[in-house]
Amino acid sequence: MSIRMSIIVMVGVVAAQAAATPGSQRVSEALLKAADLDPMPFVMMLAQAGIPAGLEVRASDEIPRGKPNLQFTNNQMVTLIEVVAAFNSRHIGYRAELREGVFVIRPVQNRAAYLDRPSSIGHVTVSGPMSAAQKIGSSAESVGRFGLW
Repeated sequence: MSIRMSIIVMVGVVAAQAAATPGSQRVSEALLKAADLDPMPFVMMLAQAGIPAGLEVRASDEIPRGKPNLQFTNNQMVTLIEVVAAFNSRHIGYRAELREGVFVIRPVQNRAAYLDRPSSIGHVTVSGPMSAAQKIGSSAESVGRFGLW
């Protein structure tokens, strides 16, 4: 029996959401084009746009390096739900959804099952990726199960 490792990336941006309906938040139309990117660079684009996002990547998937080169130059706006639909229409191995205002992308198959359960550490607010890695990584349920990148 082998232990499958998942890489989990969480990018959070604290922002007041003016949208009353989940997904109705208006964002740059450039994110529709960014939805063509692999999940990791796409999550980087979401972060650049100020959208809280989370990503689970299968250990077997190759993770592209480098920062995506996509500019937010036009002023056209679309809803976040449209961006979710665009991502899902272009990626058969991953599925995007909005969870409590966070754009979450996870594999369709071979998902880390423990991510479907409530966390044993509860709701935690941290500032910065290193603080998040230390807090989440110190949880007994997560030790040896994933790495952060």
